[in-house]
Amino acid sequence: MATKKGTITRRQFFSVAAATTLLPQLLSGCSNTTNNNIAFLAAADDAHGSHFLVATDEQFTEVQRWPLPFRGHEVIVSTSKDVALLLGRRPSNQGILVQLKAPFEATLFSTSPDRHFYGHGCFSPSGHTIITGENDFENGKGVFS
Repeated sequence: MATKKGTITRRQFFSVAAATTLLPQLLSGCSNTTNNNIAFLAAADDAHGSHFLVATDEQFTEVQRWPLPFRGHEVIVSTSKDVALLLGRRPSNQGILVQLKAPFEATLFSTSPDRHFYGHGCFSPSGHTIITGENDFENGKGVFS
């Protein structure tokens, strides 16, 4: 959608509003680690259509960038604040689990071939289990896994 110079779209407005009010509360504690100063995480695309998970400090200076083979949707931070999960945007069947401390290791994973993620999930209270919603094509139903 084209906009006049100096104006923003409704989507841009709500994105900025959500980021400035929700992200600091959701990700507080990430910047208090001893190996980095990650404050914010977001899925991003560049001008060439490549996809990334990007970590920034509180001044929005990039700290780490993980290339992705899929378009990201929701970033989820574990209760311990040392691991984050990014699920692919529906109908992706891929996700990435990243360590938020150096050396920032990343692990790609995927659903079984007959399922896809809905793009959202959470960590269990212990932080050891990931819960996601998936579409089970064969049985025509949504499932938690």
